[in-house]
Amino acid sequence: MIHAVRQCASGAEIVASYAAVRQRLYGRSNVVNLFKPKQPEPVAPIPLTYWERHKTYFDSHVHAYRRWKTGQPLKLYIKRRCREFGCSYREMVSSCRQDRLACR
Repeated sequence: MIHAVRQCASGAEIVASYAAVRQRLYGRSNVVNLFKPKQPEPVAPIPLTYWERHKTYFDSHVHAYRRWKTGQPLKLYIKRRCREFGCSYREMVSSCRQDRLACR
């Protein structure tokens, strides 16, 4: 089989020749946009959590533990009992731990 060879003078002529052959063989390109832009769907608001609706202290258990560790609840209990008995806290605690009677 004998093919005729075309002589081209420049690179632009080769590109134009290739474009003409491609157009003849494949026809006009039908570029269709298959992907239509979607409208964003409305997003429902996320319900707020309890701590976002109310003032919440997450470290309250830590503070309670530290108060308990330092003995403050015991001291408050002793002061409350002193008020009930009608004596002062100093008399109840006393200056000496060896005393058998702390209050009158």
